[in-house]
Amino acid sequence: MRYLYGLLWLALAGWEAAMAQPSGPAMTSHRMWTAVEGAPGEISGLAQTPDGQLWISSSSGLYVYDGIQFKRWASSTAAPGLIGNASALWADPDGGIWVGHRFGRVVHIRDQQVLVYEEPHGLPAMATVVAFGRDQSGRMWVSTYAGLFWLDGDRWRPPPPAWNLPQEPASGLALGRDGAFWIITETALWRRAIDEVAFKPMAKRSGLGYFAQTPDGQLWLNNGASGVWPAPQGPSVTAKPPPPAPLDPAEMAFDASGGLWLAINDGVAHIPKRLLTELKALDLPALLRHPQVSVRPLRGRYVGAMLLDQEGSVWVGSNRGLDRFREPDFKAWPIAEGWKWPSLAQDPQGGVWVGDASGQLRHSTRPQAPPVNHGGHITALSSKCTDSVWSGSQSHLVAWNGSGLSETRVRSPWPSDAVVQALMCLEDGSVLASVRLSGLWSLRQGQWSSLSDKRTAAGLPWYPMVMAQAENNTAWLGDGQGALWRLEDQRLTRVLGPDQLNVGAVLSLWRQGDRLWVGGERGVAAFEGGRVRPLSVQGGDLSGVSGVVTDDDGALWIHAATGVVRITTLQQRAFDNPLGRPLQVRWFGSEDGLSGQPIQLRPLPTLVRAKDGHLWLSSSDAVHVIAPRQLAPLRRDIKVWVTSVAWGESRVVPQEGHVVLPIGHRDIRISLRPETLREAASLRYEMSRNEDDGRWRDLGSAREHNLGPLGPGLHELKLRLVNGEGVPSSDVSSLSVEVPAHWHELGWVRGLSIGTVVALLLGLQRVWLHRRRDQELLRLRAGMQERERIARDLHDTLLQSLQGLILVFHSAVQRLAPDDPQRPRLQQTVERAETLLEEGRDRVLGLRQEPSLGLMLADLTALGHSLSTQMGGEFRVSSKGDLDAVTVSQGSLDHLRMMTREAMMNAFRHACAEEIRLDVVIRSDELCVTLSDNGISIAFAQIDAPEIGRRLGLRSIRERARLCGAQLQIDSFPGQGTRITMSLPVFTKTHDQSRSRPWWSRIQEVWHDIRSARQ
Repeated sequence: MRYLYGLLWLALAGWEAAMAQPSGPAMTSHRMWTAVEGAPGEISGLAQTPDGQLWISSSSGLYVYDGIQFKRWASSTAAPGLIGNASALWADPDGGIWVGHRFGRVVHIRDQQVLVYEEPHGLPAMATVVAFGRDQSGRMWVSTYAGLFWLDGDRWRPPPPAWNLPQEPASGLALGRDGAFWIITETALWRRAIDEVAFKPMAKRSGLGYFAQTPDGQLWLNNGASGVWPAPQGPSVTAKPPPPAPLDPAEMAFDASGGLWLAINDGVAHIPKRLLTELKALDLPALLRHPQVSVRPLRGRYVGAMLLDQEGSVWVGSNRGLDRFREPDFKAWPIAEGWKWPSLAQDPQGGVWVGDASGQLRHSTRPQAPPVNHGGHITALSSKCTDSVWSGSQSHLVAWNGSGLSETRVRSPWPSDAVVQALMCLEDGSVLASVRLSGLWSLRQGQWSSLSDKRTAAGLPWYPMVMAQAENNTAWLGDGQGALWRLEDQRLTRVLGPDQLNVGAVLSLWRQGDRLWVGGERGVAAFEGGRVRPLSVQGGDLSGVSGVVTDDDGALWIHAATGVVRITTLQQRAFDNPLGRPLQVRWFGSEDGLSGQPIQLRPLPTLVRAKDGHLWLSSSDAVHVIAPRQLAPLRRDIKVWVTSVAWGESRVVPQEGHVVLPIGHRDIRISLRPETLREAASLRYEMSRNEDDGRWRDLGSAREHNLGPLGPGLHELKLRLVNGEGVPSSDVSSLSVEVPAHWHELGWVRGLSIGTVVALLLGLQRVWLHRRRDQELLRLRAGMQERERIARDLHDTLLQSLQGLILVFHSAVQRLAPDDPQRPRLQQTVERAETLLEEGRDRVLGLRQEPSLGLMLADLTALGHSLSTQMGGEFRVSSKGDLDAVTVSQGSLDHLRMMTREAMMNAFRHACAEEIRLDVVIRSDELCVTLSDNGISIAFAQIDAPEIGRRLGLRSIRERARLCGAQLQIDSFPGQGTRITMSLPVFTKTHDQSRSRPWWSRIQEVWHDIRSARQ
């Protein structure tokens, strides 16, 4: 058995010596929260529930951290100060939280339900609660300074004698990987196997302490009497702890790799798993000086709790706040004290070269080897030359040749106050040097030549900020004014101007096949095929881009002032087929191990790729490395939790994913939370409702969203998360919201209301119809009275006078001699006058009769026969249906008569037809009058536009059809004659028309009567 001796008894000198030594490779990301960020102080407990939330107990109460913010827990059913002065915190696997109080109180919280246990429930008064745990049978235990207690229903009871446990101060409780239950008391370490009743002592003189469990389930304990040691595995009591140490126990926790995190004065120490298994006897001061042990200072003076969360992060609570340690994606490469503004260059043989402002040059594969000295501030590196790496500074160039890095100083033609901005080797072995205040130079076969005599707007020599190799011994160059240049055959050509590229000063260039990525002060652009396209991403601003590379899998990496961005090949295809929205990409920042600010002037670039595929990144005071193929993918199974649903002033926690709103509320607010702490800041939310037909709507990254107004009924909401790379989670949460209907929205109420409205409308329509019919009858009666008056007047005046005139002419004819030549002519005139008198009497008689279809047909028949006699052509009439069984308004009947007369007159005058036919057909609700002939057809122009020409017959027919609402159709074809069809609605005569006909038929009849009356 291997032990680690001596906890927290560091002498001051020993502690200072330990902190002064290098703490090994900085492989852990450290973040701190204090009261400024909302974290509590005096932390006494840490726990994580299955939903991913981090619970924190402190002297000021209970807090919850969801990956974004800290919230103080409160409940409407819990008294203020109930959780204050907490001394223990434990998360139940079923999602409940147990809180122990310094004065003997125990509180259980689950789904906003709070249970409080105090002295009436069996707990000792004023006995500090130390720890919680469940044994192999699921029984709940609590350890206090007054002894051990287990929960029986709603009462806490001490262990019975059969369990062989002393009633003395106790601390640690733990369930081992073999199912055995472990307890630490003041005098011994106890264990009960899964098939036993009594506890057995495993080590005497144990002392109070803490348990910690390795990822493989092995238990370790830490107490002041014995230090840190693994729990004995055998059933006997022969195991003896190490010699006593006069110190209090300290918090500890194992990380996902099996390394031990141990609380020490003002900090924590990380001991790798290999040391725990290899070192046999080593005191703590010596252990802390080991190069593989990392010692991390804390803001707090002492540690109150430690926890390994579900995602592998180690959380440390102290008197000043909360600290988190986790394995970062970017590992910090160890650099010497005082290094700044490091420069990077790829070594074709493997690894990278790293230079700094002090003139030192190191190789990444030999970080502990003594560096070589350039002799000045290294401002540029280039290693893509045959066997050498070139370094440039303010005064000179150095070519380092061979594995031994033999130094060869290269004489330069520029002034000593000039500064080398960039270096690059071309395929032919020549070296390009961009020099501030001197321009662009080329070294070929030991001879320097200037490649540019251009001047800037300020009159200074032009020089590029960065350079990149192109094909066929050519190069791309970007300058500080934002222009892109190409060097070919020692000649410079400007390809793009600042207004075309629009990235500001060019700080990085990277060639990816036929595409050139250009990074600058204001963003990134892709230049391909003579076309420039800006790159837009979600989650941040791409500004100050000082490095761009692609990894071995084709993913694009961008080092910007706001962080590092990774764009996968799939996302690049989305960029090739733009949809008009920014790309969803993965961001890296301080949470992922990055520190410092990217360099914006020199040395550039700040991101290079090594031969082994690792990416190296430099900032103002650090160098980081990442292995893209070892990068853990973002989770795609993160669950989203609906923490609450609110309306008005009310807020509830959904029970089993279902919420019923009170009547009168339609707008709700839902609060969401992801089941992760590590990726919480980079997630977005999506929602789909049952009425969205499977479409997902982006809700953004906010955690509270307003929905509504919602209609009555059941609304099924589906919610999911989208990770930092735009991939939606496979775990979809559901929330059903039931919105009760108002009384006026109930089905039977709506049906009754609709029925009432319909009945009311029908009643009003009936009343209106009766009123309209009464008005129409009055109008018809007045019309008949007027017609009778006109008939009387015509009879008493005109017809009587005409009768007298005929008698006078008749008397004159009788006085003429029979052989008088004037007698026949006068006799013919008298006969014509008698005919005229007869027609007048018929007209007068017609005025006294109510108009009907029968009379109209009789008049038209008489007219047809008269025209046939005078103008020739056979006239035929046919009728189908009972003309006396239907009725038509007087106005419509008059229009129909005049339309038919006009059509008949036109047919006899112009058609030259042998036969003219009038057909009258009565249907159920329609009168159809058709006049057809077999004569000359009508010109199409006159049919389509009867207003053309001097003939007014067709125009009159169309106007009358429009006025009376008749359907008019004219068909005329050469050699086939003409057919004119006029259709008019009719109504059946019954004893009560308003009852026998449908309501729409009655409304239609009245409408036609109104239109006729207006005419």
